[in-house]
Amino acid sequence: MTIGSRIAELRKQKGLSQEALGEALHVTRQSISKWESDSALPEIEKLVSMSHIFGVSVGALLGVEENPAAEGTQPSAAKDELTPAQLKMVEEIVSRYTEALREENERRREEERFRASSAAKKEQEASEVQAEAQAKSRRRKEIGIVAAAGALGVVVSLFSHRLDDLDSSYRGVQNTLVNMQSSVNREINSLANRVESILAEQNALTADYGCEINAVDVKKGTVTFTLYAVPKVYKEGMKVEFVAEYGKSSASAPAGEGENARFSGELTCPLEKDTGPILLSAAFYIDGERKTQPIETYDALYEATLPIMDVHSLNLMWKAAEPGKPFSLSGCQALVRGAGYSVKELPYVGGAPRAEEVRVGIFLNRKIAAWAMPYSGEPVVVGNTSGNATAAVPEMMEGDMLFAFGDEEITLQFGDELTVAAVIIDQYGREFLVADHSLTLLEDANELVWGASTDAVLDPAGYEY
Repeated sequence: MTIGSRIAELRKQKGLSQEALGEALHVTRQSISKWESDSALPEIEKLVSMSHIFGVSVGALLGVEENPAAEGTQPSAAKDELTPAQLKMVEEIVSRYTEALREENERRREEERFRASSAAKKEQEASEVQAEAQAKSRRRKEIGIVAAAGALGVVVSLFSHRLDDLDSSYRGVQNTLVNMQSSVNREINSLANRVESILAEQNALTADYGCEINAVDVKKGTVTFTLYAVPKVYKEGMKVEFVAEYGKSSASAPAGEGENARFSGELTCPLEKDTGPILLSAAFYIDGERKTQPIETYDALYEATLPIMDVHSLNLMWKAAEPGKPFSLSGCQALVRGAGYSVKELPYVGGAPRAEEVRVGIFLNRKIAAWAMPYSGEPVVVGNTSGNATAAVPEMMEGDMLFAFGDEEITLQFGDELTVAAVIIDQYGREFLVADHSLTLLEDANELVWGASTDAVLDPAGYEY
């Protein structure tokens, strides 16, 4: 079973969608799709976060050890997660301690080598003395040689056992450090959660609050929220307004007072690709003083309204290429995968966005080199030149689109970057771009290999076409 299939299986066992897992890991749904289809590998910190979410060890996720969750020892993700600052601190401590231990082991090895060298030197001197005494007694010479060989064997044997003992001690210290890190994680996280909970409760202005998206009008470029807030301490004549902050701009709307001191209202904000995160809060006016209580933050909401689309290049990875010589695109294909609807089930005005036009091209250093044509056949994956990997033929699914490049030729140089990307336009005229991982030509390889990660590039501004 591959890493991607393990991620998919564990995600389904947890009842999570690709979108939900992506939100928990702060990555796009497209990244989750690429991990599960083995088109890309997650970073180390994402593997650690997923091990917490799924309740398995990183080793089990990678397939190098058994899954301890099957024996009822599922860890708690909420308590085992460090903040970036805390994790950096622990890693630095472990790194320093490990480096010091390695230096100590190296010092001991040098001492053992010195001792062995000294012993060998002494044995050599003894051999020379025995050689000088050859005239006196051949028997004494033979005994001296045998004794020297035996002593040298003992020294080598002791030295080997000493090295084995040091390696065993080093592995024991490493295991101890891992256990210490896990314990520190739990203690620090538990303490931080308790402090955060206490501070949030002490500073809260509301007894209850909430927010939901009421309407998304892609054509007008707006999103409307419905909000409510119940003050913890109510005073006659209290006024409340809801405020939205995004970038350097803001919007506000007065709240109406209902039963049981429940204030509610609607707030409309712009929904554009440059809007950025939207922070919603309730402002309470009490005796002429203004106090604010955060309610909710919506991030990447514009991107969430775009149709789901992924692009995967076929027959480019490991393809032979030489600098300064024509590189043929013949046989190269691209698979555009996606249901075509928006990633979130939002209350759209006029219907959810869908892909109306899809173009696929190959970009050389982010400049268009050739456009592909729609292909009605089946995906074809040919063997690679190095023979160090086997690519699987993707299975066509509903909504998939296959494209094929012609006989165009391009010229590559060392360090050049090739990227297959899809330019998509939805029914509202919004244009965005989704790119596969880039490939590059390295000086130590005459074939295309993985380059920088450029998947899910939604803004086409950096591409020329």
